[in-house]
Amino acid sequence: MTFITIPDFPGDNAVHSIVSIMVIQGVAVPNPPLARMMVFREVTGGAAGTRLGGSNVSATNGIPFTTSDSLVLPALSFPPGLSAFESPLGYPLDQIYLRVPTGDTVAIGFVVF
Repeated sequence: MTFITIPDFPGDNAVHSIVSIMVIQGVAVPNPPLARMMVFREVTGGAAGTRLGGSNVSATNGIPFTTSDSLVLPALSFPPGLSAFESPLGYPLDQIYLRVPTGDTVAIGFVVF
């Protein structure tokens, strides 16, 4: 089990997948690109806040979080009979998107096996 952190990501008002943020920030993408647990924290920000969601995330769509809170995607359990290394379950890093407003900065961490 490895906990991976991505250097703080400065917002640019664009929508980025977690994989694209990893590439921008120079962090190796795990293969497969699946996380067992994820945590997001807005380090600096304005009133609008960061949004988490699918590819259609926007300023008004997605789960919002600001500097006063964190967002955690809880650890996934494994199907009966499979170990952590055999289980195909995980949060797909290429299908989770963030919209970080300009002037905001977000911290991202996750667990992989």
